[in-house]
Amino acid sequence: MVIVIMLGITGCGDDDDRIYNPPEQNAPRVIAVDPPPGAQRTEAVDITYREVPRQEFRITFNEPIIPNSGRILFGTSPYITTIQLQETEATDTITWNQCYRPFFLDYIGSMVVRDFQNVNGDVQPHPYVGWYRMPSVDLGPAKILEYYPMGQDVDPVTTRLIRVVSNRPVEIAFCEITPAITLSPAHIENDSIKSCTGVVTWEIVSTEQLEYSTQYDVKIEVDDGFTGISALANYSFSTRAAPVSN
Repeated sequence: MVIVIMLGITGCGDDDDRIYNPPEQNAPRVIAVDPPPGAQRTEAVDITYREVPRQEFRITFNEPIIPNSGRILFGTSPYITTIQLQETEATDTITWNQCYRPFFLDYIGSMVVRDFQNVNGDVQPHPYVGWYRMPSVDLGPAKILEYYPMGQDVDPVTTRLIRVVSNRPVEIAFCEITPAITLSPAHIENDSIKSCTGVVTWEIVSTEQLEYSTQYDVKIEVDDGFTGISALANYSFSTRAAPVSN
């Protein structure tokens, strides 16, 4: 039995001395996180700053990685947010913003950093896990920052959508327009991790069009899925007069 084992070991040699040398691998790993989390759930770290939840995070690796190659999972099931960065240029440090997305059901949750790759395609072999505690903070409803279209001279022919921008990511959105015109279901984009905005678009169906010389009253409702309070906004715009026929 001993002889068989010894032959198995020496038979795997990679050099002239028939000594086994494991392949070298330069695998990426997380070496620092700001703000520093706790190492386990019972050591969760409070992430408040002046009584406001800390939203910006900075993660440093031991070598340059491709930011969009991995994922960051944040929260506690079933309220887990998946963050996927968009940048493709190699860097050893990535930053992202929680942007007031849902945190945790019981105010303690994990941050998991996984599957990031270096420039050679080597994958992070082990997920990095840290724990945070978020205190209960009343953030109030999301606020709508921008509306489209706006004004008194909107072109009814070229205007094909209703669009709003909120001050944080949106989970649910509704739009009601009077006089009524058929709109597509809401299209929500929350991938602006650094600016922390939510963009919601409703397209006018291709068979319909805004009328000339008409005031449209628009009622918007957006919900960030966190505060439990919807933001309501009403605004109006008017279309231009029909062109005069020669």
